Amino acid sequence: ESNVNKNESKIESNVNKNESKIESNVNKNKILLSSNEANTYSYTGILSGANRTTNFINNNHRLPAVVGIDGKNVNMNDFLYLLCKSLNSTSSTTLTNYSHVSSTTGTNCDNVKIYKNDYLTLSNEIIKCYNVNKRNPKDISLYSNTISYDDAIYFYARAVAWKYNHNGQLPNYGTVIALYNNDYSTEEDALITNTTTPFIINSTIIQLNDGKYNLTFKTSENCTIYYTTDGTTPTTQSTKYTNTLTIYNNTLVKYYGINKNKQKTPILIYGIYQPSTPYITNKPQLEQNGYENKVNIATSQKSTIYYTINGTKPTTQSTKYIQPLTIHNNTLLQYFTITEKGKKSPTYYYKLQNPTPYVTIINNTEVDHNYQNIKIIANKPGTIYYTRNGTLPTNKSNKYNPNTQLNISIKTQINAILQDKQLKQSENKFYQAPQIITLPIVTVNVYSYYLISETQLIYENYFRMDENQETYYTTDNTNPKNSSTRKIMKYSPKIQNMYFNITNNTIVKYYTKDTKLNLTSNIYTYKPLKNQNEEITITILNTTPLYTKGAINTKKEEKVKIEVNGFNDLVNVAQDDTNNWNSLNDKEEYTLNNTSKIIIKAKYKPKIKEYDLKKWTKNKNELYIHNENTLSASNGI
Repeated sequence: ESNVNKNESKIESNVNKNESKIESNVNKNKILLSSNEANTYSYTGILSGANRTTNFINNNHRLPAVVGIDGKNVNMNDFLYLLCKSLNSTSSTTLTNYSHVSSTTGTNCDNVKIYKNDYLTLSNEIIKCYNVNKRNPKDISLYSNTISYDDAIYFYARAVAWKYNHNGQLPNYGTVIALYNNDYSTEEDALITNTTTPFIINSTIIQLNDGKYNLTFKTSENCTIYYTTDGTTPTTQSTKYTNTLTIYNNTLVKYYGINKNKQKTPILIYGIYQPSTPYITNKPQLEQNGYENKVNIATSQKSTIYYTINGTKPTTQSTKYIQPLTIHNNTLLQYFTITEKGKKSPTYYYKLQNPTPYVTIINNTEVDHNYQNIKIIANKPGTIYYTRNGTLPTNKSNKYNPNTQLNISIKTQINAILQDKQLKQSENKFYQAPQIITLPIVTVNVYSYYLISETQLIYENYFRMDENQETYYTTDNTNPKNSSTRKIMKYSPKIQNMYFNITNNTIVKYYTKDTKLNLTSNIYTYKPLKNQNEEITITILNTTPLYTKGAINTKKEEKVKIEVNGFNDLVNVAQDDTNNWNSLNDKEEYTLNNTSKIIIKAKYKPKIKEYDLKKWTKNKNELYIHNENTLSASNGI
C-alpha cells in the first residue's frame, strides 16, 4: 500500500543533503475553516483510521470527507496533523482549534520517492506549521517540487497504514501519488435522470462563520427530496428535506429527488470538501431520423465542468461546459467537475446508443369523481400496447395513440409495453389511479306539491342522479338494503330527474349505488315538511372523497352537497360572504377549506344558516367529517 518495490533488498538511507531542504510555504491570508473543539485521539485509533482511509482512497481515488477515530469524526485538515504526530509517537494526540487553508497548486512530483528521513523531516515541518500558525500548510515543497495538500494526506495515510500493518515499523520510503492526475481518475457511467424534461436540484451554500454553513436545495419541478448526513444511501424512509440545512466542514449530505411520476434523480453528494456530482438531467429522445438531441448536465454543487466529444480524455485545458450539448449516436461524451475548492470528480462518460425501450405513464389530470386522464409516453419510436383489466399486454392488445389521453377509473388497472422498430419489447409498466373514492351521494329534491286536505299534502320528489347511478329507497321507514318494499330509481339520460310521490307524513330512507364501479353510499333519511308553515330543514351532506391506500388529501378541502325539504329555487347559497348567490337548482355541491364558508338563505327571509369547517366539526348531526384516512359519521357516509 505504500508502493514499496518488493524487489529492492537494499534501500538507500543516505540522501543528498542538498536535496533534503524542505520548505513549508503557507498562505497566511485565506483561512477557510476551523475545528470546533479540542479532542484527544488514541495512537491505535489513528493508525486504524489511516488504514481505512488508505483503502477508501485506493478504491475511490479521492479523499473521504471524514474519518472515524475513537467514535468521533475527524475532518481531513485535522487528520493530516494526527498522521504526522503518529509517525514518531505512540502517545495519544490532542487536537486544538486548527484552521484550514486550501491548496492552490497541484503535485508536480508524481511517482517521486521520498525516503524516511525526508518524510519525517517534512512531517515535523507540517506539525510546526499547525502548532505555530494554528493551521495547515497551504503548499508543501520538496526537492524543489510541490505536493498538494490532498496528496500529502494520501502519502502520510499510506505511511501510517504501513506502520499499522507492520508492527509499528515505518517504511524506508514512500512514493508520491497525485490523486487528481488524469491517469488516476476513475471512469464511470454517466448518472442520468430518466425524464423527457430537465429534472434538476440546485444547491446554494452560504457561509455563516468559520466552518459552519447553510445549505439550501431548490428543484426544477415539484418533487420530494430525501437525504442523509450519516454516510448512508438515502431512501424514501430517510429524512424529507423541508428547510435549509446547517452543515459543517465534515458534513456529507447524500440526497436525491423524486417527482409525482416516481421519476428520480441519481444519488447526489454535497460536502464542503467533496467533489461535485455531475449528472445528465434528461435522457435525449430518439428521433425518427436518428438518435440525436441536446444533453443537459447539472452538478450537485457549484463547479466547473470540462468535457470532450472527440474521444480524448478531458483535462482542465478541455472545453468548459456552458450550455446543453447537441450530440448524436456516435458521440462519446466524457466530462468531469472541479469545485471552487479544487476537488475533482471522476471522469464520467456517456454515449448515445439505441436505448432499451421503456414507457412512462403520467397522470394528465387529478382524480375527479373517481376518474382520471393519463398519457403513456415512449422513450423511442415504436408501438405502445396496453390493457385496462390488469392482464399483461401483447402485440395483439389495444394500440395506444400518442396524441391522445386515456380516461380511466380508480378501478382500472393499466398495463403497457413498448415494442420498438427492431421489435425489441420493453418491460411491462403498471398503473392504477390514486385511490381517491367519491361515493355516489345524491339529494332528494321537491318538484311540486298539492293539498289533499287541510292536514295532508302530496309531494312530488326526485333524486338528483348522475350517469351509472341508481337509488334504492323505501317510504315505510324500513331499511332499503334488505326491505321487501324497497323501490329502485335508475338514471336515464333522457329523464335525469325521476319522480316519486310521498305524503307529508312519509319517512324516506335511501342509498345510491354506482353500477359501473360498484360503489355504494350509506343510508340517508329524508322527511318532508309537515305543513306549509313549517320552516324548511337544511341538511349538509359531506361528499369529500375518501383517501385510501396511501392517497393523501394535499388540498385539505371538503366537498359538501346541500339538501332541503322545500323548493330548491327558493333557497340560495353564497360562498365566503360574496354576492354571488346560486340557487340549489343550479348548484348543489360546494368546495370549502379552513378559511371558507357557505351562507344559506331563503327568498323573502334573512340569512338562515352559515356553515364553515370549524362549526361543522362541532355539530356532526349536520355534517359528517372525515380526515384523510378514516371516516367519522353517525348516519352519514
